[in-house]
Amino acid sequence: MRKNGDTTVLEARKSGRKGRAGADAYEALKKKLITLELRPGEHLDEKRLMKELGVGRTPLRECILRLKTEGLVAGEHRRPAFVRDISLKDTKDILEALLVVEKSVVALAALRARDSDIANLREINDRMREVVHTGTVWDMAALNQEFHRAAAYACGNDLLYKAHQSVRNQAARLAYLSLQQTVGSNQSVGWNHEMVDQHDRIISCMVTRDPETAEQLAIAHIGLFRDRISRYLADCWSGFGLASTPIAIGDSA
Repeated sequence: MRKNGDTTVLEARKSGRKGRAGADAYEALKKKLITLELRPGEHLDEKRLMKELGVGRTPLRECILRLKTEGLVAGEHRRPAFVRDISLKDTKDILEALLVVEKSVVALAALRARDSDIANLREINDRMREVVHTGTVWDMAALNQEFHRAAAYACGNDLLYKAHQSVRNQAARLAYLSLQQTVGSNQSVGWNHEMVDQHDRIISCMVTRDPETAEQLAIAHIGLFRDRISRYLADCWSGFGLASTPIAIGDSA
Protein backbone atom coordinates (compact mmCIF):
# COMPACT_ATOMS: atom_id res chain seq x y z
CA MET A 1 0.00 0.00 0.00
CA ARG A 2 1.34 3.43 -0.93
CA LYS A 3 1.71 6.10 1.68
CA ASN A 4 -0.34 9.26 1.31
CA GLY A 5 2.82 11.27 0.67
CA ASP A 6 3.86 8.95 -2.17
CA THR A 7 0.42 9.21 -3.73
CA THR A 8 0.54 12.99 -3.59
CA VAL A 9 3.93 13.08 -5.31
CA LEU A 10 2.76 10.74 -8.08
CA GLU A 11 -0.39 12.78 -8.61
CA ALA A 12 1.67 15.98 -8.78
CA ARG A 13 4.01 14.46 -11.35
CA LYS A 14 1.08 13.24 -13.43
CA SER A 15 -0.56 16.67 -13.23
CA GLY A 16 2.73 18.30 -14.25
CA ARG A 17 3.05 16.07 -17.31
CA LYS A 18 -0.51 16.89 -18.34
CA GLY A 19 0.17 20.58 -17.89
CA ARG A 20 3.30 20.45 -20.06
CA ALA A 21 1.46 18.44 -22.71
CA GLY A 22 -1.34 21.02 -22.75
CA ALA A 23 1.14 23.90 -23.04
CA ASP A 24 3.01 22.14 -25.86
CA ALA A 25 -0.28 21.47 -27.66
CA TYR A 26 -1.27 25.12 -27.34
CA GLU A 27 2.03 26.32 -28.83
CA ALA A 28 1.86 23.76 -31.65
CA LEU A 29 -1.73 24.67 -32.53
CA LYS A 30 -0.93 28.38 -32.39
CA LYS A 31 1.97 27.83 -34.80
CA LYS A 32 -0.38 26.05 -37.22
CA LEU A 33 -2.64 29.12 -37.14
CA ILE A 34 0.11 31.73 -37.49
CA THR A 35 1.86 29.93 -40.36
CA LEU A 36 -1.47 29.30 -42.14
CA GLU A 37 -1.05 25.55 -42.03
CA LEU A 38 -4.64 25.92 -40.86
CA ARG A 39 -6.20 28.38 -43.30
CA PRO A 40 -8.57 31.26 -42.42
CA GLY A 41 -12.14 29.96 -42.35
CA GLU A 42 -11.05 26.33 -41.94
CA HIS A 43 -12.94 24.35 -39.31
CA LEU A 44 -10.81 22.73 -36.62
CA ASP A 45 -11.08 18.94 -36.92
CA GLU A 46 -10.82 17.90 -33.28
CA LYS A 47 -10.14 14.21 -33.98
CA ARG A 48 -7.31 15.01 -36.38
CA LEU A 49 -5.82 17.64 -34.07
CA MET A 50 -6.00 15.31 -31.06
CA LYS A 51 -3.96 12.78 -33.03
CA GLU A 52 -1.47 15.34 -34.38
CA LEU A 53 -0.95 17.11 -31.04
CA GLY A 54 -1.05 14.00 -28.87
CA VAL A 55 -3.67 15.27 -26.42
CA GLY A 56 -7.21 14.36 -25.42
CA ARG A 57 -10.40 16.22 -26.20
CA THR A 58 -10.51 18.26 -22.99
CA PRO A 59 -6.99 19.77 -23.22
CA LEU A 60 -7.51 20.41 -26.94
CA ARG A 61 -10.71 22.31 -26.24
CA GLU A 62 -8.90 24.28 -23.54
CA CYS A 63 -6.31 25.26 -26.17
CA ILE A 64 -9.03 26.28 -28.61
CA LEU A 65 -10.79 28.35 -25.95
CA ARG A 66 -7.55 30.15 -25.15
CA LEU A 67 -6.94 30.85 -28.83
CA LYS A 68 -10.48 32.24 -29.11
CA THR A 69 -9.67 34.78 -26.40
CA GLU A 70 -6.55 35.74 -28.38
CA GLY A 71 -8.57 36.40 -31.53
CA LEU A 72 -7.07 33.61 -33.66
CA VAL A 73 -10.04 31.24 -33.51
CA ALA A 74 -13.78 31.92 -33.67
CA GLY A 75 -16.96 29.90 -33.28
CA GLU A 76 -20.15 29.76 -31.24
CA HIS A 77 -20.64 27.50 -28.22
CA ARG A 78 -21.32 23.87 -29.20
CA ARG A 79 -20.46 24.61 -32.83
CA PRO A 80 -17.23 23.69 -34.61
CA ALA A 81 -14.51 26.27 -34.06
CA PHE A 82 -12.80 27.73 -37.11
CA VAL A 83 -9.76 29.83 -37.95
CA ARG A 84 -10.62 33.51 -37.78
CA ASP A 85 -10.07 35.49 -40.96
CA ILE A 86 -8.27 38.86 -41.13
CA SER A 87 -10.03 41.57 -43.13
CA LEU A 88 -8.49 44.82 -44.35
CA LYS A 89 -10.33 46.61 -41.53
CA ASP A 90 -8.89 44.12 -39.03
CA THR A 91 -5.44 44.91 -40.41
CA LYS A 92 -5.96 48.65 -39.94
CA ASP A 93 -7.38 48.13 -36.45
CA ILE A 94 -4.44 45.93 -35.45
CA LEU A 95 -1.87 48.44 -36.70
CA GLU A 96 -3.58 51.36 -34.95
CA ALA A 97 -3.90 49.45 -31.68
CA LEU A 98 -0.35 48.14 -31.95
CA LEU A 99 1.01 51.65 -32.35
CA VAL A 100 -0.78 52.85 -29.21
CA VAL A 101 0.27 49.98 -26.95
CA GLU A 102 3.81 49.72 -28.36
CA LYS A 103 4.53 53.41 -27.74
CA SER A 104 3.17 53.15 -24.22
CA VAL A 105 5.04 50.04 -23.09
CA VAL A 106 8.35 51.08 -24.67
CA ALA A 107 8.24 54.55 -23.11
CA LEU A 108 7.51 53.10 -19.67
CA ALA A 109 10.15 50.40 -20.12
CA ALA A 110 12.69 53.13 -20.86
CA LEU A 111 12.00 54.44 -17.36
CA ARG A 112 11.51 51.19 -15.47
CA ALA A 113 13.51 48.38 -17.14
CA ARG A 114 15.78 46.55 -14.71
CA ASP A 115 19.27 45.37 -15.55
CA SER A 116 17.92 41.83 -15.89
CA ASP A 117 15.26 43.02 -18.37
CA ILE A 118 17.87 44.80 -20.47
CA ALA A 119 20.18 41.78 -20.44
CA ASN A 120 17.31 39.55 -21.54
CA LEU A 121 16.35 41.89 -24.39
CA ARG A 122 19.95 42.04 -25.60
CA GLU A 123 20.20 38.24 -25.58
CA ILE A 124 16.99 37.88 -27.61
CA ASN A 125 18.07 40.53 -30.11
CA ASP A 126 21.50 38.90 -30.51
CA ARG A 127 19.73 35.69 -31.46
CA MET A 128 17.60 37.62 -33.94
CA ARG A 129 20.71 39.07 -35.54
CA GLU A 130 22.08 35.57 -36.01
CA VAL A 131 18.98 34.31 -37.84
CA VAL A 132 18.67 37.27 -40.25
CA HIS A 133 20.67 35.32 -42.85
CA THR A 134 20.54 31.73 -41.65
CA GLY A 135 17.25 31.28 -39.79
CA THR A 136 13.76 30.44 -40.94
CA VAL A 137 10.82 32.80 -41.22
CA TRP A 138 9.38 31.18 -38.12
CA ASP A 139 12.62 31.73 -36.19
CA MET A 140 12.55 35.44 -37.04
CA ALA A 141 8.86 35.88 -36.29
CA ALA A 142 9.03 33.96 -33.00
CA LEU A 143 12.08 35.87 -31.76
CA ASN A 144 10.51 39.20 -32.71
CA GLN A 145 7.41 38.25 -30.73
CA GLU A 146 9.61 37.21 -27.80
CA PHE A 147 11.49 40.52 -27.89
CA HIS A 148 8.34 42.62 -27.79
CA ARG A 149 6.81 40.46 -25.07
CA ALA A 150 9.94 40.99 -22.95
CA ALA A 151 9.93 44.74 -23.65
CA ALA A 152 6.28 44.96 -22.61
CA TYR A 153 7.01 43.01 -19.44
CA ALA A 154 9.76 45.50 -18.61
CA CYS A 155 7.23 48.36 -18.55
CA GLY A 156 6.02 47.13 -15.14
CA ASN A 157 2.32 47.70 -15.83
CA ASP A 158 0.26 44.50 -15.78
CA LEU A 159 -2.76 45.99 -17.57
CA LEU A 160 -0.66 47.44 -20.39
CA TYR A 161 1.26 44.17 -20.65
CA LYS A 162 -1.98 42.20 -21.11
CA ALA A 163 -3.32 44.70 -23.65
CA HIS A 164 -0.03 44.55 -25.54
CA GLN A 165 -0.07 40.75 -25.59
CA SER A 166 -3.64 40.71 -26.88
CA VAL A 167 -2.80 42.97 -29.82
CA ARG A 168 0.50 41.21 -30.53
CA ASN A 169 -1.26 37.84 -30.64
CA GLN A 170 -3.67 39.15 -33.25
CA ALA A 171 -0.81 40.68 -35.23
CA ALA A 172 1.19 37.43 -35.22
CA ARG A 173 -0.19 36.09 -38.52
CA LEU A 174 0.38 39.41 -40.25
CA ALA A 175 3.94 39.50 -38.93
CA TYR A 176 4.65 35.99 -40.20
CA LEU A 177 3.09 36.66 -43.61
CA SER A 178 5.00 39.90 -44.08
CA LEU A 179 8.27 38.12 -43.30
CA GLN A 180 7.47 35.12 -45.46
CA GLN A 181 6.48 37.15 -48.49
CA THR A 182 9.93 38.66 -48.98
CA VAL A 183 12.10 35.93 -47.50
CA GLY A 184 15.43 35.56 -49.27
CA SER A 185 15.22 38.91 -51.04
CA ASN A 186 17.67 41.77 -50.54
CA GLN A 187 14.77 43.91 -49.40
CA SER A 188 13.86 41.34 -46.75
CA VAL A 189 17.42 41.18 -45.39
CA GLY A 190 17.55 44.98 -45.27
CA TRP A 191 14.22 45.14 -43.45
CA ASN A 192 15.32 42.49 -40.97
CA HIS A 193 18.59 44.31 -40.25
CA GLU A 194 16.66 47.53 -39.72
CA MET A 195 14.26 45.74 -37.36
CA VAL A 196 17.14 44.39 -35.27
CA ASP A 197 18.92 47.77 -35.32
CA GLN A 198 15.75 49.47 -34.09
CA HIS A 199 15.57 46.96 -31.26
CA ASP A 200 19.14 47.86 -30.31
CA ARG A 201 18.27 51.55 -30.22
CA ILE A 202 15.19 50.86 -28.08
CA ILE A 203 17.37 48.94 -25.63
CA SER A 204 19.81 51.87 -25.54
CA CYS A 205 16.93 54.14 -24.53
CA MET A 206 16.26 51.86 -21.57
CA VAL A 207 19.89 52.13 -20.54
CA THR A 208 19.93 55.94 -20.80
CA ARG A 209 16.36 56.37 -19.45
CA ASP A 210 15.13 58.22 -22.54
CA PRO A 211 11.37 57.59 -22.95
CA GLU A 212 10.87 60.29 -25.59
CA THR A 213 13.34 58.77 -28.04
CA ALA A 214 12.06 55.29 -27.21
CA GLU A 215 8.55 56.36 -28.17
CA GLN A 216 9.74 57.79 -31.49
CA LEU A 217 11.59 54.56 -32.21
CA ALA A 218 8.41 52.60 -31.48
CA ILE A 219 6.57 54.75 -34.03
CA ALA A 220 9.26 54.06 -36.63
CA HIS A 221 9.22 50.36 -35.75
CA ILE A 222 5.48 50.01 -36.32
CA GLY A 223 5.91 52.04 -39.52
CA LEU A 224 8.38 49.42 -40.75
CA PHE A 225 5.85 46.69 -39.96
CA ARG A 226 3.12 48.66 -41.75
CA ASP A 227 5.31 48.99 -44.86
CA ARG A 228 5.93 45.25 -44.94
CA ILE A 229 2.20 44.53 -44.64
CA SER A 230 1.51 47.04 -47.40
CA ARG A 231 4.01 45.26 -49.67
CA TYR A 232 2.50 41.88 -48.80
CA LEU A 233 -1.00 43.07 -49.72
CA ALA A 234 0.30 44.62 -52.94
CA ASP A 235 1.93 41.33 -53.92
CA CYS A 236 -1.33 39.52 -53.18
CA TRP A 237 -3.17 41.88 -55.53
CA SER A 238 -0.54 41.38 -58.23
CA GLY A 239 -1.23 37.66 -58.01
CA PHE A 240 -4.67 38.47 -59.39
CA GLY A 241 -3.18 40.50 -62.24
CA LEU A 242 -3.68 43.84 -60.51
CA ALA A 243 -1.15 46.60 -59.93
CA SER A 244 1.57 45.66 -57.46
CA THR A 245 2.21 49.10 -55.94
CA PRO A 246 2.14 49.10 -52.12
CA ILE A 247 -1.36 49.32 -50.62
CA ALA A 248 -2.02 52.29 -48.31
CA ILE A 249 -3.40 50.90 -45.05
CA GLY A 250 -3.32 53.97 -42.87
CA ASP A 251 -0.50 56.16 -41.65
CA SER A 252 0.06 54.68 -38.21
CA ALA A 253 2.93 57.00 -37.47
